[in-house]
Amino acid sequence: MLVQNGILCGQRSPFSVLCWTSKRLKRIARSSTSAEAQMSGNALHTHEFAKLGCYDLINPGKLDLRKIDCYLQQTESCLVCDARNIYGCVCKVETSGLHMKEKRTAIELFAIKERLNQANVSLSL
Repeated sequence: MLVQNGILCGQRSPFSVLCWTSKRLKRIARSSTSAEAQMSGNALHTHEFAKLGCYDLINPGKLDLRKIDCYLQQTESCLVCDARNIYGCVCKVETSGLHMKEKRTAIELFAIKERLNQANVSLSL
């Protein structure tokens, strides 16, 4: 959704829905946490694409694909997650395995955490 900044502080805001999806996962998920991690990664990719599109609208011209992270850093944005376990792993746990039994899911969550930082995206619950 495209909204005004104050919405996360409880302020009312007009909004525009940019994307919505409900679909089957591309990979088999071994747990609900694994499924939530896959969808969080998909949502982050869509988020970055929309954010880059907005940047391109405001700053018309040819985008240098080598500088995408620089463009994304210029605008603060937020990804809202409704999975408490994903939020806790990405925002609160600092250990290498994220206290997870599924190492593949832990790796995916580390990648999400890194992309959030690189693209100036905060994660909210």
